[in-house]
Amino acid sequence: MKPLFNIFATKETRKKMVSVGSSTQPAKYTKDDFLTPGQVAKKFGISTDTAKEVMKKLNFERAIFVLNGHKAKIIMRHSDGKSMRLHPMATEAFQKYLDTQKD
Repeated sequence: MKPLFNIFATKETRKKMVSVGSSTQPAKYTKDDFLTPGQVAKKFGISTDTAKEVMKKLNFERAIFVLNGHKAKIIMRHSDGKSMRLHPMATEAFQKYLDTQKD
């Protein structure tokens, strides 16, 4: 079975999810652009514990967004299983999730 985030996003899926970049103008980022929970807390003005909890929840739910026409994970886990990082292009999706939690 293929992982969910490697499959092309359909038109219906693109309408439902936050989309970043396109196949003709791909979004660019480096490895250092991935945000730690501390950096996420500073960027969004929330506590570090809140950032960790939200990131854990998004990772558990396997939350995805559309990046350059493909599905991508919002939260990336390191191979050691301990460190989490927010995808640099998923800040809009993270903010959208925070807004839904406040309501």
